[in-house]
Amino acid sequence: MRRWRIAAILVASLVPGAIDASHTLASGGRVEPAYLAFTTLGVIVLLAALTATFDLAMRRRMTSVRGFALSAAVAVGLGVAESLAGGALAGAASCSCDSTRSGPSRPPSA
Repeated sequence: MRRWRIAAILVASLVPGAIDASHTLASGGRVEPAYLAFTTLGVIVLLAALTATFDLAMRRRMTSVRGFALSAAVAVGLGVAESLAGGALAGAASCSCDSTRSGPSRPPSA
């Protein structure tokens, strides 16, 4: 049973990236592999954490209300963490691009 669960998580993690890629291609854009990798990795982490949370709730025989509250807290916490990580990566990528540029970064003051 455990192998099927892992396989299902891995397959399900590809779906959001595939949907985003199809939207990008349909609008005539270029698919960014880094974006697809971040989306896929984020979904893998989210699904693995929610699976572990569900298993914990079942082992401790939590009520459905407590299990739902715990799952919601984990999902929101991971969503915030992924958002902060994405922002940090985007900021780091833009900083590294700026540092490779030749010439002054600001016009000289008079």
